[in-house]
Amino acid sequence: MITRADKGKTTVIIDIGDYNNKTLDFINSNNFKTLNIDPTNKFQKNVKESLIQCNIVISKKQVKYLTQNKPHAPKLKAQLKLQKQGNPIRPVVNNINAPAYKLAKFLTKTLKEYIILKYQYNVINSTILAQEHKQFKLNNNHRLISFDIKDLYVNIPATETLNIAEENACHTKQQKHNPANNTITKHNPTTKLLHFR
Repeated sequence: MITRADKGKTTVIIDIGDYNNKTLDFINSNNFKTLNIDPTNKFQKNVKESLIQCNIVISKKQVKYLTQNKPHAPKLKAQLKLQKQGNPIRPVVNNINAPAYKLAKFLTKTLKEYIILKYQYNVINSTILAQEHKQFKLNNNHRLISFDIKDLYVNIPATETLNIAEENACHTKQQKHNPANNTITKHNPTTKLLHFR
């Protein structure tokens, strides 16, 4: 089969059996479980209930827009990490038709208005990093270190993340005018669901 590499805009030709085995290795090593019944409709019902209960943040008109018409489980595809030993995969999950996709986009935009994050340790891309380094006075004792976190996004604890988001939202200067407090985070589904093959 033909797929893409994780980096470098490279096209990869790989045996379908090897591709499936690498993807299954990733799934098995990240505590995914095989389900006998597709819970997408149940999640869709939970999302609808959440939208209705969050009427402080979401109007009745928005409920219809934020509800997915024909939801289905997010589909997992894999990109090969050619720079890593054994060429493990980077998971690429298409969530566009997932039950909570539209709600997640809405929440991202809404929470950005109320959660102030300190970005002093973040870098947008390598070009900006290089530009910022021009301002530093470096000598032979300085070292630049890059840390690589294995499977970062699939291992982020959803409940803890929601609690942190809620806590940060409550401590902003706009706290009195912040409709997100104690509302969305209580109802947002945190279960991870995907479909492979």
